[in-house]
Amino acid sequence: MKTYEDALMAQFTLLLQATQPIIAEQIAIQTHIAAHPEVFASGTEVKSADRVTAMFEAVGVMGTWWENSIYDHLSDLRSGMRVEAPFEKPEQKLMPIN
Repeated sequence: MKTYEDALMAQFTLLLQATQPIIAEQIAIQTHIAAHPEVFASGTEVKSADRVTAMFEAVGVMGTWWENSIYDHLSDLRSGMRVEAPFEKPEQKLMPIN
């Protein structure tokens, strides 16, 4: 288990590092929108994510769905609940959109 976890986490760390520019752009867009509500058309309903974020932090759920999937996978392996990789099977993959 330790060998597998170490190898998975090494690759996962590289993935997290590679996604940092994307996350930075998402934060920049959200910050811009928060500072400039006029970017929305008149009458558009805008909701604040602060309440949702606070709820997730309170229950210890943060990160992307795929980060949580990796952490859940490792937790399941440690507990002996499930020995199945958290990767989509071919029949579950999304098809490209034209």
